[in-house]
Amino acid sequence: MATSSMVGVLLVAAVAFMSISPEFGGKPTKADKQVYAKSGHYQDGEFVNLVPTVELTGAAW
Repeated sequence: MATSSMVGVLLVAAVAFMSISPEFGGKPTKADKQVYAKSGHYQDGEFVNLVPTVELTGAAW
């Protein structure tokens, strides 16, 4: 019983922290967008990897 209560409290705390903290999202300001536009990684309104990455689907073993 105590373990499930502890897990519940930690879960609620984690969700609250992620909802309140600006590090976990939010909309960029116009100033942010101007800074992003100067980056070579930002094209057509989104970030693009300069090095291609492989997406692994299914079982990796």
